[in-house]
Amino acid sequence: PPSLSLSFHCSDLGVKAHPLHNAAGLTFFVTFAFNRILIGTYLSYCVWSDVLQLLQSGTAHSVGVCVFYLVCNLCLMGLNYTWFYSSASQVYRTLTGSTKSNTE
Repeated sequence: PPSLSLSFHCSDLGVKAHPLHNAAGLTFFVTFAFNRILIGTYLSYCVWSDVLQLLQSGTAHSVGVCVFYLVCNLCLMGLNYTWFYSSASQVYRTLTGSTKSNTE
């Protein structure tokens, strides 16, 4: 995404405190939250309900493939939530001017 690229270029130039860098980071966060968390969670729910319905009805082509897909989907959504938490923490620190990190 252009906002992420702009944020990286600002970081490379050493202007992390510049409003353009902050705006690019915030734009990326809002886009990520909307697409990956809101829409992604809804679509994941739809797929889970469809696959579970196939498994319950006995019409699934391969049970192993369905289970593998659901496990992969669960892992990817877990990563999305982890990245969202990390991004939200960074946005909070940027907006409040806090320098405390998650590891402290």
